Amino acid sequence: MLLRYASRLAGKFNRNWYAIYVQTPSEAPTVIDAHTQRILSGTLTLAKQLGAMVFTYKGEDIEDTILRFAREYRVGTIVVGSPTPLPAWKRWKGERSTVDRLIHDARGMTVVVLDTREEEAAHPRPAPERGEGGAPPARTTERTTVPPASRQPVLSTLIRPGGIVIWNQPVRKEIALRTLVDAAIGGRGIGDPATILGLVLKREEEGSTFFNEGVAFPHARVANLENPVVAMGVTRQGVTDSSLEKPMEYIFLVLTPAESPDIQVRILGILARVSRNRHLLLKIQSCRTPEEVLAAVQDWEAKQLAGGVEPAP
Repeated sequence: MLLRYASRLAGKFNRNWYAIYVQTPSEAPTVIDAHTQRILSGTLTLAKQLGAMVFTYKGEDIEDTILRFAREYRVGTIVVGSPTPLPAWKRWKGERSTVDRLIHDARGMTVVVLDTREEEAAHPRPAPERGEGGAPPARTTERTTVPPASRQPVLSTLIRPGGIVIWNQPVRKEIALRTLVDAAIGGRGIGDPATILGLVLKREEEGSTFFNEGVAFPHARVANLENPVVAMGVTRQGVTDSSLEKPMEYIFLVLTPAESPDIQVRILGILARVSRNRHLLLKIQSCRTPEEVLAAVQDWEAKQLAGGVEPAP
């Protein structure tokens, strides 16, 4: 219910949207059972199919982790389900549910609370659109609207043949990231590879992007970087130490100026659109050289523009 509502909302306002799973210590893969893991994997797969960019964040405080993510990615609306009622003794102590804390602390964002209680889940009532008569279906905090960019960057202008790596053999995650960092900055003189790799690995440790049904989007914001840079990895046999049901086939590394956080969000939007186009991804898999991969991307973008559609959402 949450995913489908968020997907419709994003479509209505023509915005990117994210599905974030906060993995608490009690939900580590070594702790939860196989059945729960399958449910989680299926839910995040559905999110991807509905157009979300999926993130897995590790954190002990769910509300704090969600808000950190929302601020970093310029999120305007947070969609959550009904809070689990707190025991009376916790209420007496002044404790609040995660949803109540989100509503209280989400400055400049809208918090949409859907009724996801089990007894009504089988027959969800359609939420009225804003502007209709009657009370709105959700409690909200003040929202700050950010206008969309008039023109999104185009992927083929951010990537070059030297920034495309094709692995015909299985590759380890850290080696893949190190190779992509070298490919992204090679010959550009834009920073120290070890330092930038450290930023990428730290970002992955905080919130992994290796969960997107065969597509990953590791990224980092780099101080004093003049222009954004994208490197692309195509793996024929996957990432060996990535514990996913589906092999990791495509890795897009994104480096953006730390001083311009909105650029990162817009580029991730482009890549989210690319990751949803199975025809393009299959064509990329058949390419033998980086030049062929770049030509495939350029051809896709040209067709999008010829059809009157921007190559980014």
